[in-house]
Amino acid sequence: DGIFGSEESITSMAVASRSLGMVQVSPTAKATALSDKALYPGFVRVRPSISTDSVALILFIRLFYFTWRTVAVLCENSAQFLEYEEGVRQAIANSGTMQMLSFTFEAGDVDSMQIAADGLRRSGVVVIVSVASQSQLAPLLDVADSAGLLSEHHAWFLIDMVGTDGHPSSVDSADGRWLSRATAQVDSRLARQLDGMLTFRFSPATSAASLASFGSLQAAWREPQKFSCEGGVEMLEVEPSQSAVLAYDAIAALALAANKSAQPNEASQLISHLKGLSFDGVSGRVELSGTGDRLLYGLRYQVSNVLIMNNTNIRINEVSLFSPNPSGNNAATGN
Repeated sequence: DGIFGSEESITSMAVASRSLGMVQVSPTAKATALSDKALYPGFVRVRPSISTDSVALILFIRLFYFTWRTVAVLCENSAQFLEYEEGVRQAIANSGTMQMLSFTFEAGDVDSMQIAADGLRRSGVVVIVSVASQSQLAPLLDVADSAGLLSEHHAWFLIDMVGTDGHPSSVDSADGRWLSRATAQVDSRLARQLDGMLTFRFSPATSAASLASFGSLQAAWREPQKFSCEGGVEMLEVEPSQSAVLAYDAIAALALAANKSAQPNEASQLISHLKGLSFDGVSGRVELSGTGDRLLYGLRYQVSNVLIMNNTNIRINEVSLFSPNPSGNNAATGN
């Protein structure tokens, strides 16, 4: 027997801590704390953890912006936001060639944002990783703007940690909000401030489209997208969402592990076959570690540039797709 879900880390933690070691496979829960097998022995996921995301960012910066030796993290003071900051800290420590400064602020507290911005200005660091909810970006960038931190000499990476419902507890949505859209309408001042900034986010590949099962997923996803109009039924040309793709792979992982188990109803057997499992999934190559986490290599991350289109409209323009590789042949393609 096994449990599918939850999409959110906070719910996954509550279930995993009370399920007495029952197998639990989540498609999108990403809190690093879920890697603690002493607390969550039966938990497995197909979405990389927050720690893995932050390692990927630092690896990208090291490989393609190798002159940047110091990175500043501007972080909202909340548990999973701080997990990203800690992941960056560990990745930089392991690099042996970079340094990190960290500045935290409280959500909705402009004074704490001002203190963080002043410290950042005095540091002279020009590479800034903003780990904050989108609701905090407007006041945060106002403060950064007044501190002279939005000049052409500064490079910003925006890390969006809030899901579609806008609550910090739901940082696990694979799709995010407007930072993941092609275009969006925002306040004119915010549009000007965002112009030229970079975003970095996990972007599940659908490179496994050759799988016969992928066609079934596409068909099942498109069916509800049909709508009636004069003259017949039209089909919206949409692909499965990233959440749907990861959910598909989570079920596939559970099914593959059960198929390998002589006694699939035994949690210990299911877990042993899930740990170390690898297969070509809809979201790309899925390789699970001995702790049930998805390994870094084989993942894909999207780097995008925020561009102002007019007074209140911005475009999120993909500039690169980054795929870490265990051989050191890290691939990045883009415009």
